[in-house]
Amino acid sequence: MKAKSKYIVFFFLLLGTLWSCEKEIPYKGDDSDSLLVVNQIIEKDSTFSVGIERSRFFLESYMSNTFLDDAVVTIKNTTTGASETQSAGNNGQYIFAMTAQEGHSYEITASHSSYPTAIGSTVIPTSVPLISVDTLSYDDENMQKTMQAKLKWNDPVGKNYYIIAIKSNTLFPEAMFLNSSDVSVANGGVNLDGSPTYDYFFAVNDESFEGTQKEFTLEFDHYFYGTSVKYQYQLYNCTEDAYKYFVSVNLNQNAGSGPFVEPVKVHTNIEGGYGIFGGINKFQIIK
Repeated sequence: MKAKSKYIVFFFLLLGTLWSCEKEIPYKGDDSDSLLVVNQIIEKDSTFSVGIERSRFFLESYMSNTFLDDAVVTIKNTTTGASETQSAGNNGQYIFAMTAQEGHSYEITASHSSYPTAIGSTVIPTSVPLISVDTLSYDDENMQKTMQAKLKWNDPVGKNYYIIAIKSNTLFPEAMFLNSSDVSVANGGVNLDGSPTYDYFFAVNDESFEGTQKEFTLEFDHYFYGTSVKYQYQLYNCTEDAYKYFVSVNLNQNAGSGPFVEPVKVHTNIEGGYGIFGGINKFQIIK
C-alpha cells in the first residue's frame, strides 16, 4: 500500500499540565482576555454563513462552549454599499441573505459587549477556467486502480493562489485522496522512500508559472470501478488570505504531536480578533 498522510478534520488543543510528586506548581503566565473568532470562507454565488466564537485560554477545558449567539455581525458590500446585520446566532452561526458576487469587495464587523470589535475584509476573485482535464486509468505495482489526471489552465498576470480538489460525481460526493510531485504545491511533501504524500486538496501558488499556461499532474486511487463513474475536477481561485489560511491549517493538522513538535501558526486576517474572512471562486469540469 502507498503511504498516506492522515488528514485530520478538526483541531486538537494541547493542554499544558505541570505536576510533581510533592506539590502543585501554579500557572503564573499571562491570562490574556478572550477575543472574537470570525470564520467565513465565502464562495461566489453563495450566501454568507459566518461562524462566531470566543477564543479559548490554553488551560481552559476544550469541552467548554465557545460559541456566541448574541453577537452583532454586519456584512457590507463595499462595492455597492449594501449591508446586512444579524444579531441572533444558532450555535455560533449567523445566516445572511446576502450573496457573494464575483469581483465585489466585502467587509465584516463583529461586535459583542464582552469582547473587542473584530473586523475583516475580502474580495471574491474572478473565475480561472480549466482549459482541459486529461485522464488515464491504470493498475499500479500493487494492482490498485489509479487515476492520473492532468489539469491545464491559463494563469492570469499577477499573483494568483489556487486550491485543487477532486470529488466523485456521485449522490454523496467523496473527496479523493490525492498525490502529486508538482513543485508548486505548498502543502505537500515526500515520504522517507521519496514517494509523494497524499492529501484531500493541494494549495498552489503561481510563483513558478506566473502568467503562463500551467499543466498540473496528480493521481488518486480509483475506488469506483464502474466505467460510468465520473469525477468533479475543481480549481478554486482564492484570495491570498484564504490560501494562507488553507495552507497553515493543513500544516498545523499534519504537524503531529509531542513535546518537541513546533506548532504551526494558523493564518488570520481579522483585526481585533482571530479567524479568517476570505473569498474563493470555483471552476469545475466533470468527466
